[in-house]
Amino acid sequence: MGFVHTKPFLFEFQLKGTFGVLTVVLWGSRLIMDNEHHDHGAGVQPPLWDWVAVEPNRKPEAVTASDLVAGVEQPLFAPPTGSEELPGRQPFRLFTDGAARGNPGPAGVAFFLEDRAGQALAAGRDYIGKATNNVAEYTALVRGLRRARELGIDRLDVYMDSELVVRQMTGQYRVRDAKLRVMHQEASELIKMFTRCDIWHIDRSQNARADALANEAIDEARKASAGPSN
Repeated sequence: MGFVHTKPFLFEFQLKGTFGVLTVVLWGSRLIMDNEHHDHGAGVQPPLWDWVAVEPNRKPEAVTASDLVAGVEQPLFAPPTGSEELPGRQPFRLFTDGAARGNPGPAGVAFFLEDRAGQALAAGRDYIGKATNNVAEYTALVRGLRRARELGIDRLDVYMDSELVVRQMTGQYRVRDAKLRVMHQEASELIKMFTRCDIWHIDRSQNARADALANEAIDEARKASAGPSN
C-alpha cells in the first residue's frame, strides 16, 4: 500500500495558573508554544551544490544548482489546487525525473529542488547504467527525497511527470514488479520522515529542468565511454 500523504496531527490544550492561561499546541512530533516562530525548513543554509556523477568511478563534482539548470527554461509553475499553505509555511518543491533510452536502455536520473521563493536550492543528475524508465523514475524520486531530508526540509511537494509512479505512490495502482516494490517501499519510508509530503503528477512540459538533467546524464556518460574524439 502506497503511503504518500502525511498529515501532521494538531492538538491544542490550555494550562491555567496564577499568571494566566498558556496555550500549548502539539503539531506532529513538535511542541510549539504560542508566539514561538516556527517555520519548517527555516534557517536551513545548505550549500547550493549537489552531486553530478556520470562515470562509475568518478567522484561527484561540486557544482551549483543554478549551474546545472542554466539555459533550461522552466515554465511558469502554478502548484496544483490543494497544495496551498499559510504564508511562511509553504512546502519546498521537488521535481524529479528519470529517462531511459530503449526501456530498458541507458538511463539517467535527476532532481531539482526549489525553496519557497522558487529559487534553486539543490539539483543533481546521475547516470545509472541500463535500466527501465520506471526504475529510473523511482531512483530519481528516492534520491530527491533523500536530499531534501539531508537539507532539513520537512514540508515538501513532489512533482513528477510519470503518471504510473505517482499513482503507485498514492495507492491507486498496485506495484506488481518485485524490483519496483523494493524501491516503492524505500520511497514510502522516506516520505514518512516528512511532517507533510505530497506527490503530484504534472505534464512533462512543466518538468523541463529535471528532464533536461536526466538526459544530460545519459549524454555525458556516452561521451565519456566513447573517449576523446580525434
